Amino acid sequence: MPNATPIKEIERLKALSEYHILDTLPEQSFDDITKLAARLSQFPISYIAFFDESRQWFKSKLGITPNQMTRADVFCAQLLSHAGSPLFVEDSSLHPNFSDSPLLGDTRIRCYAGVPLLSHGGEVLGALCVLDTRPHELDEGLRAALQSLARLAMSQLECRRNEAVMAQLRAEAGEQKSVDPVTKMPNRRALERSLVAEWERAFRYSQPFSILMLDVDEFKSYCDKFGREAGDGALRQMAELIENEARQPDFIARYSVDQFVVLLPETDSEGALKIAERLRYRIERGRWPHRAITVSVGYASYGVQADAEALLAQVEHAMANAKQSGRNCVMAIS
Repeated sequence: MPNATPIKEIERLKALSEYHILDTLPEQSFDDITKLAARLSQFPISYIAFFDESRQWFKSKLGITPNQMTRADVFCAQLLSHAGSPLFVEDSSLHPNFSDSPLLGDTRIRCYAGVPLLSHGGEVLGALCVLDTRPHELDEGLRAALQSLARLAMSQLECRRNEAVMAQLRAEAGEQKSVDPVTKMPNRRALERSLVAEWERAFRYSQPFSILMLDVDEFKSYCDKFGREAGDGALRQMAELIENEARQPDFIARYSVDQFVVLLPETDSEGALKIAERLRYRIERGRWPHRAITVSVGYASYGVQADAEALLAQVEHAMANAKQSGRNCVMAIS
């Protein structure tokens, strides 16, 4: 059999990969199409196959045993250089390309009907095929029916692809819902999930765990004087400063308009106080574009709280204590 050279093979393989079909488990929808093609043609062999760079892999099959074959050894390879057109061979012994080509070992295929499965871009991804060891006349009705079934098989592929795309979009949308648009940090929604996970881990393994809450002092007056854009810039700068000071396991989130929360796994109260003081000092000494910025910091540690929500309430109370004590300081719960 002549070696069929596919047109734009790189683009074809890229298109095929978008459908995530190769080496997947059998599916009833494809098996139904294969069975219907066999019933309409009355041929003993029927299959839906896809072509990667070296294989013809069978997604669904009747009358054959292998799950895949070398691409260069099969009739369907001709479809890759057939400009997206079906290939109908009523008697292979009379066809110059197939007269000496068995399909499976010593099995001599005499009649072949193959309809390509085409992507939106026209790339040949695979084929719906029926075969027999005897020659047959392939009337127009059968040819048209096989092409309809090929389109149906392709619609199954498109459904798979669309589902994958939608799943990706949903995942991206979910991720965006968990990210603060100003600082690009996790937001309150993401914080609440992480807080529960860390609290449960501390509870289960009796490990220390602490939380910091930083409130930007007089942030409203800062925005009133210098503008909302300047306020957003200050928040971005603060987020970057906190992130640079954080340790690898720490989790940082923007909690509200002018508040940040830092989760400190495996950190006791003494450790939390040291980290809080360091952050407060770094912010106080930061190079801010308009005026000096300070923060009031509260901290609380895992102990006898009923749940993660109770621990968060404690750190909020501690932060309020810091503000009431004159700001730019660190306080625990009283």
